[in-house]
Amino acid sequence: MKTYACTLDQLSKWITISVFIALLIPVITIANITFHQQSLAERIALISTNAIVFIGLSVAYLWKPLQIILTTDQLIVKRKIGDKAFSIASIQSAAIITKKQLGMGIRLFGSGGFFGYYGLFKYKNIGNVNVYCTQREPVILIELTKGKILISPDEPTLFLNDLNALKKAPNQ
Repeated sequence: MKTYACTLDQLSKWITISVFIALLIPVITIANITFHQQSLAERIALISTNAIVFIGLSVAYLWKPLQIILTTDQLIVKRKIGDKAFSIASIQSAAIITKKQLGMGIRLFGSGGFFGYYGLFKYKNIGNVNVYCTQREPVILIELTKGKILISPDEPTLFLNDLNALKKAPNQ
């Protein structure tokens, strides 16, 4: 089993910090100023809103890709909750791909920088792809028998070498 770290790029770090500042400072300030001047219904509304914001931030954190793990038969995207596993046998191809090769993209569902880049995206040149990245470049496009994924281990060349060695192993 081999493990590959996935660290956030600078843009993702700044987006994460900015979102926390943009959401948490106003909420705390408003709560401190007005909480004691509100009716019970207004307090419950404020607490409910804060709980929803906290849950949203927590879910984003829990789905953040932490590591990529290669075992003899699986590629696993390690997250705090809900690891994603893909069979090595289902991998048709894997290659480092540039932003230009991806083409214009749109996030259909997921995160576009808050704790990373993950979820379902659609790119002009490759179509729909499940993204499990913490960096915008370099990324590895993996084509599976059913679907495509993008990952961003910190050492993409080492990852590809290890993946190719596993694919060529006689027990696969």
